[in-house]
Amino acid sequence: MSAAKNKVAFPYRVAELDILFDRGIDSVGSVLQAAVENSVVQRKGAWYAYQGTNIGQGKDNCVEALRGDEALLEAITEDTIAAATLAKAPPEVVQKVEAAREAEQRQALADNVEQEELELPPELVAGEPGSE
Repeated sequence: MSAAKNKVAFPYRVAELDILFDRGIDSVGSVLQAAVENSVVQRKGAWYAYQGTNIGQGKDNCVEALRGDEALLEAITEDTIAAATLAKAPPEVVQKVEAAREAEQRQALADNVEQEELELPPELVAGEPGSE
């Protein structure tokens, strides 16, 4: 699809999209293509993988798998938007975002450690070992 002249957008921009006979514009296929372009989804031959887990073999099978798994589609969409946004951001903004993410991960890890309660074996709770 190409727009030669438009009052709102820049002229002579090209957009590639799939139009399916019974569904219209294939939004899931567009998300998958954007994810591959932003290195969120890795393509190895005919296989598509997200975070080391294979989604499907071939674009059509991968799109059908994403249609069936809304949570995975939402995660890929969010990661793709974040990657595309950071790709256009100035380096200092990228550094701030990465530092904030690292701080959130450290805080979440610290919260998990605090929430875990250690259970001692019964022989250590009753007294010293061997003093019965």
